[in-house]
Amino acid sequence: MGASGSGKSTLLNCISAIDSVISGSILLENVEITSIEEYYLADFRRDKLGFIFQDFNLLDTLIIEENIALTLVIQKVFKDHIFDKVCNIARNLGTDSI
Repeated sequence: MGASGSGKSTLLNCISAIDSVISGSILLENVEITSIEEYYLADFRRDKLGFIFQDFNLLDTLIIEENIALTLVIQKVFKDHIFDKVCNIARNLGTDSI
């Protein structure tokens, strides 16, 4: 929390490697994320981070289970495991309508 312009979004963007830092370091699981090459940043974000945006950025053409499964497909999770993972995630979010 903080006043508008105090750097909240900038801090989150730096931690998530969306923005680059000018100085300092950011460690995640003993990895200096500011030194990850640009080419690998998308993989880093996909494998190590989760984003929840204020407007959720869900695909309105997909049902909730498909929105959850989409990230698992991108991570190349085996198709046989996706349903169980989606059910578990939906249950944890309180949206287990499957």
